[in-house]
Amino acid sequence: EGYNFGYRRDSDGRLRPRDRWAFAALEPLFDDARRRFGSAADRYALYGHSAGAQFAHRYLYFVPGARLARVVPANAGWYTMPDYAVAFPYGLGNASITPEDLQRALALPVTVLLGARDNDPGHPSLRRAPEAMQQGASRLERGQRFFATARGYAEQQHIPFNWRQVLVPGVGHDNRLMAPAAVPHLLGEADD
Repeated sequence: EGYNFGYRRDSDGRLRPRDRWAFAALEPLFDDARRRFGSAADRYALYGHSAGAQFAHRYLYFVPGARLARVVPANAGWYTMPDYAVAFPYGLGNASITPEDLQRALALPVTVLLGARDNDPGHPSLRRAPEAMQQGASRLERGQRFFATARGYAEQQHIPFNWRQVLVPGVGHDNRLMAPAAVPHLLGEADD
């Protein structure tokens, strides 16, 4: 709850005020960095691996006005699917995410970055709840299903979809190898 879900709820399950969410920290940090470094940048890129990818893709939903240039979630263990028929946290049902919020998220340049060898269904840190298992047996399958579900929703709703899925050959669940692969996507220099 404190990281993967943006610190939205307290230990008793009560919803915190939005300004107390971990999600709420990024925009002020961006403003502070702009001020400190004299930057004229008006947008920023966001990368997260594993639990960080969970934070990053949920940030897309819960902070629809974020000044994001690009987002690269890599190798999340499981996802909040862009599906209102599935209850939160595995889907958007009962999650206070409006269709307009979701439309904004799907229109952003997002690269779902997946290690082609992050396919171990027995990985010790892989979530095995029944709802997570419905997303796939491995992080690779779950990431592919996440992307396909997002694309399917956008097609069904006839809304812009600016996401792409990229496989990193020969890489498993290893941020040391995934982060360098994310750089061209974060900088907008990837050509695939």
